[in-house]
Amino acid sequence: METGGSSQRRVLDVRPATEVRRSARYALTGFALYALDFSVFFVLTVVGGVHVAVSQFVARSVGAIAGFYGHRSFTFQENRRDPALGLAAQWSAYTIVSAATIFASPLFIMIAMRVTGDRQLLAKVVTEPFLVLMAYVGLRFVFRARSGHDRGG
Repeated sequence: METGGSSQRRVLDVRPATEVRRSARYALTGFALYALDFSVFFVLTVVGGVHVAVSQFVARSVGAIAGFYGHRSFTFQENRRDPALGLAAQWSAYTIVSAATIFASPLFIMIAMRVTGDRQLLAKVVTEPFLVLMAYVGLRFVFRARSGHDRGG
């Protein structure tokens, strides 16, 4: 937000309409990524008999790689014309945010396993909202516009 002639702007100053559209795109992208993540998790745990924590780590990693392209090109598309970070810096920052959620996810799912009575698929579903919120907060910083203002809305 500019004050008088000042060039200082808040990093995440957005118009409500822009935030609503971005949140909807985040949800759409997230559902597609969750379908990919859940499919990998299901195949590894149910079909392959792989331990739930290892399956969660692999599934989240696959989803994170696909997520970089989905979030950069769709969720945060209004900031692509004038990004605060170049592609390499975005990838690095995205990797940090993703690593935080990927490494937190086995811990979260093991806690959820205890809460759900060792029901693997239910634990997976219970874990996701926490990881989604954690990722969204971080990604708003990764894909922000150069000026700190969103371009679309």
